Amino acid sequence: VISIHADHTQPSRARELGAAAFSGSLNAQLIGLGARRLQTTIDPVGSVAPRYIDGAEEEMAKAEAAFRQETKRLGEGQAIWRKQWEEPTKAMLGHCVSADLVLAAGGGGENAGGAEVSAADLIVGAGSPVLCMQKSANIAANTILLGWKDTRETRRALRDGLPLLARAERVHVVSFADDERSAASLHAAVERLKLHGVRADGEMKRPMESCVAEDFMQKADQTGADLIVVGGYGHSRLREWALGG
Repeated sequence: VISIHADHTQPSRARELGAAAFSGSLNAQLIGLGARRLQTTIDPVGSVAPRYIDGAEEEMAKAEAAFRQETKRLGEGQAIWRKQWEEPTKAMLGHCVSADLVLAAGGGGENAGGAEVSAADLIVGAGSPVLCMQKSANIAANTILLGWKDTRETRRALRDGLPLLARAERVHVVSFADDERSAASLHAAVERLKLHGVRADGEMKRPMESCVAEDFMQKADQTGADLIVVGGYGHSRLREWALGG
């Protein structure tokens, strides 16, 4: 089961079209969630009550129509529409219990009036793998670059990514380290992937740039990767808040 936030904007429609093709290739059910936060008003007697944002019902109807249009290629019962009057990121997190994979807009968030979704918050709070999509409607996973570091987050990413890793034409596993322990864990990770039928190879590289992320993105360009698999979180929430991520 795959879940995606849906609104009536063109970028969202492109992602929904890609999500439909992706879901169809996996024979997966696709859930589209429309969500808008409500404003609160104070009535004359002082009680607080929610009120619909002007035009929200119309926008939600447009979002549903767009979702049904972009997912009509899927079979009956394979595209499910849900709506919720709540802050969109919170609504998505609440519906993650229904999904094996959550699709999100790349770049951290999408902005459509009252329909913002934070990919970063989904990664931290979903408890499910999150695939961050770019603007293209195509989700390809033919050449995958897996960033390896022997941490809980990366081991989880490897396990969660197995359905796509097993389908890829090539999986390149890279570790930016130069010690024997890292080399041993990289070899073990590659061998584990091969046991699952993944066409994987591994590489140890010394960091060259000031930030390992820059090295990693250069490697992604060199390998022509169309999907990146990495651990989503490496520090405690307190450490992230104090020192940055």
